[in-house]
Amino acid sequence: MIQKPPIFIVGVPRSGTTLLAAMLAAHRNMSCGPETHFFRWIQRSNTTELISDNNWPTSAVEFICSIIRRSYHNDENPRLLIEKYGITRDEISSYLIQHAPSVAAMLSSITETHMVNMGKTRWVEKTPDHIMHLEDIRKAFPLAPIIRIVRDPRDVAISLSKMPWGVQSFFEGLIYWRKLDNLAQNFFTSDPYAYTLRFEDLIQSPITELKKLCDFLEESFDPNMLDTSGTGKKLNSSHVPWKEKASQPLDQNRIMVWQKEISPNENILAEAYLGDLLDHYGYLQSTELSRFGYAFPADQLDPKYVQELTCIAAMGIRFWPKNDLESPDVLIFLGDPASNEWSRGYGGSIFSNRLFLTLRIIQYKLLKRKVIWVNPDQEKRWTGLPAQVIKGLMASNHLSIH
Repeated sequence: MIQKPPIFIVGVPRSGTTLLAAMLAAHRNMSCGPETHFFRWIQRSNTTELISDNNWPTSAVEFICSIIRRSYHNDENPRLLIEKYGITRDEISSYLIQHAPSVAAMLSSITETHMVNMGKTRWVEKTPDHIMHLEDIRKAFPLAPIIRIVRDPRDVAISLSKMPWGVQSFFEGLIYWRKLDNLAQNFFTSDPYAYTLRFEDLIQSPITELKKLCDFLEESFDPNMLDTSGTGKKLNSSHVPWKEKASQPLDQNRIMVWQKEISPNENILAEAYLGDLLDHYGYLQSTELSRFGYAFPADQLDPKYVQELTCIAAMGIRFWPKNDLESPDVLIFLGDPASNEWSRGYGGSIFSNRLFLTLRIIQYKLLKRKVIWVNPDQEKRWTGLPAQVIKGLMASNHLSIH
């Protein structure tokens, strides 16, 4: 019978989740199998039906035994999740019959069965993109420790750009990293059972970091955790090359890869975009960016503007404030004003929001503050009077690098 709550490992992909999982799986008490992506699958399903007393456990067994795991998006040889775990349908059914209907029981039918088969007493589940399902995990497992491993986003973005399932560019990787970090930030700030460690610290001081983590997990440190040669291979059940390092000795060369592989301009853009979070996590920065530029739309800088944004960053402009009181001295508009994205977030109608933006642009021009318009598509279509007024106001502020 399991005595302690299970453990979840999450993080932005390519942050070291497999290495951390392999270390915990090498502990004498803990087991960890391949990624389940369980909460993504359960989100797509009718949970009420799956855990209904009338259907239990038939529907749940069918659901669990139908989960297919691909090693990446275009994997032509997917396998059933239970096959990757070496568990049979009968084992899943037998487990669920003995437990009350719940989402937690459904996942545990895989992970706890695997734990027992491994001769361990506590299970760990590692799926990086469960970082997008933190509240779902907490609802199903109220006391479970959730461990997030963080890695320098520049190194993550470089690695993601090399994956067959990853991103198309370094900057797109930075955007993806920030999106997932934003999703997790409040949870890891407030949840008492949430824990964050840095990949770099784990690589440089593995014993120190693992002892601190074990204290948090209420487990004693096991020196076997330093040898992932066996557990890393088991976690990499599909033998994909990007997980091979988890079974190899710790490599200091995996730290600060960005210093060797990206250009100075790419790093300036990275710091202009993520400098606030680089500072938050204690990562090195080398650029002095003295001006704050507020971008419209503010929630996401599109990769298609990477050349223009690189040029703007090279002007010493960052896209984040140093504190809540700092007001922007540069306004940056991306795309065409006909898009409602520009005026989103002001609470009024499209017309009133565009009027507000028009007045703000006029204010900045009168104060001789900088206004930049990035519109590489150069749309010529009619976009309505308010949009035409904004275009006219910014005609002299258009940024062109071509």
